[in-house]
Amino acid sequence: MGGAINGISYTGNLFDNKLTSTGKDISYRYMRSSDTENGVFGNYLGSTKTDPLSVVLSIYGLDPKAPANIYSLSIIASLFAPKDAWIAVGNNDTMNEWAKDYIKFSIDKDGLYIDPANSKVRIKGITNPVTGKIILAPGLFNGKKTNYGLGDVVIHEVGHFENWKKNILQGNHPLIQDLNEVSSYMKAAEWTIKPDPGIKDYLNSIVDYMLNLRR
Repeated sequence: MGGAINGISYTGNLFDNKLTSTGKDISYRYMRSSDTENGVFGNYLGSTKTDPLSVVLSIYGLDPKAPANIYSLSIIASLFAPKDAWIAVGNNDTMNEWAKDYIKFSIDKDGLYIDPANSKVRIKGITNPVTGKIILAPGLFNGKKTNYGLGDVVIHEVGHFENWKKNILQGNHPLIQDLNEVSSYMKAAEWTIKPDPGIKDYLNSIVDYMLNLRR
């Protein structure tokens, strides 16, 4: 594993991860993920009833409501990410590595990624569609975001990584992009019980697309 810098930056690969690469002719929108505009995203979003994510975190000694940190990331990644996944927290070095031959993201004052296509959108985690590498926003470790929220983001991004590795739901078509997002939201929902509200935008987009086919 790597090390913590000022409590938020993680350098190096986690758990014997590997770097791979493919062609890069993939649309920008596909690669966006964990970008819900829900204002409380990253805080404790567990249900009033015990959900699987809270149970697993508690079993491994993590309070779901406690602030996320690099140690909790190491536990969460070991539980939910395959050993060949590349996961890092964004800083200059890790972003340069993550963005090789692709798009480099800026970070706002709150430690969240700024969407180059829409400066009002903030992104908490991104899976590179060219390499499958996952990078997390340093703002997830600002003392306000919880272990539960971090777990939700990691599981979502692992969903994208697994789709990339299997070469399913890949490419530029808007419908495929939306289905890829829905797939990752539903993967996370297997652990949180209730899908994150961010899924609604993609479901609505899919419905609109299908309705347009009938016109």
